[in-house]
Amino acid sequence: MSMPFLSFSCSRCDFRASSTVCWGRFSYDGPSGLIPLNKGIGWCKDCSKIVPVEILPSIQRIEELKSEITENKRHVTQYEERIKQSRSKIKNLLKISVNLPHEIEKRQWQCEYLSGKIEEEQQRLKLLSFRKSEPRCLRCASVNCFLFPKDFKPLGSSESPGPPVEIGVTHPRCGGNLRVEHSGIRLNMGIKHRIYDTEGCLIRRED
Repeated sequence: MSMPFLSFSCSRCDFRASSTVCWGRFSYDGPSGLIPLNKGIGWCKDCSKIVPVEILPSIQRIEELKSEITENKRHVTQYEERIKQSRSKIKNLLKISVNLPHEIEKRQWQCEYLSGKIEEEQQRLKLLSFRKSEPRCLRCASVNCFLFPKDFKPLGSSESPGPPVEIGVTHPRCGGNLRVEHSGIRLNMGIKHRIYDTEGCLIRRED
């Protein structure tokens, strides 16, 4: 299966990288089995490149996910109430089903998806309750790394890319501005499963 990816560049030098560094499965090896590891795209000062960076679990993240679920459910409920009020009495009595618009179906799906993310975050919180070290680069295990801002958004789409957009991060190599854009390309890559200990250090890779 081919997938689109993002391309990163620098406004001052010829640096190039892509979001494919985060492709694949990442898991912690815990006493009760494998638990998904949360990660994002960032920069490792020791690797001197764009890398997957560990995101440690938090109560705050769980509350954010719960708020997203509440907001999605509110929209779904409001839609259902409007439909109930607008349908004829006969349709209400016969309980004829109504095709939901794409936006509402998407919000219902989001509620299920986010509920799964809450469960994963709770598992990570329990597993890493004694964790002392800072988030690590998932390439070299250094803590000398940082995540890129979550809110950067490239223009256009994977099918119709826009021009590069600055992400608000200075390129540590040259002082230029790091930029992101849709690559406009789809790739097929073998997906590896990387398994880490509870300190964020790589134990093994599996196909």
